[in-house]
Amino acid sequence: RSVQYHHLILNPVFHIFNNVLKTLKINQKNFILKKNFNDFFSEELFLANPLENEKNAVLHRLCERMVELEYVTSDFEENVLVREKAASTAFVNIAYTSMEMEALKTCIGVVISKKGIRWDQQCIHLVLLVAINKVDKRIFHDLYEALVILFSNDKVMELVSKCTSFSDFEKLIYSSISYHEE
Repeated sequence: RSVQYHHLILNPVFHIFNNVLKTLKINQKNFILKKNFNDFFSEELFLANPLENEKNAVLHRLCERMVELEYVTSDFEENVLVREKAASTAFVNIAYTSMEMEALKTCIGVVISKKGIRWDQQCIHLVLLVAINKVDKRIFHDLYEALVILFSNDKVMELVSKCTSFSDFEKLIYSSISYHEE
């Protein structure tokens, strides 16, 4: 009987401890996102309300720019399209397309469309095309998780669709993530 009693007392403590651990992990990922934002995001790979409104056209434009900047090799687009054909990367309002360890430089291309982009059977408003260099794989995993958590927030997604410049996007990211510096 005393074992059950202790279990009842420890269960709420465990729940509180578990919540604190989750908060610390999110805090760490958000710190990594904020600290490394300018290493992976750039104005050169940001498009707001482009004329392209279809998946392949948007991917072509981003891939072409990544090749021009020498962040990826010339076969990057072909690999992205093969990945897209295998399984759609679209979620509710966003497409996360990732090609791991093929990049010459880790980068994230961003497309924001207020009207929406036809992505298979969906209409999405944010595209993140991710090219990862194997050197950055470890840190990028945490950054990517922070982005997924951030863009899962409906309020953030509503604000994202209003961004018309890289500066707006950057300010939104910084103001939407929270962490406490120790």
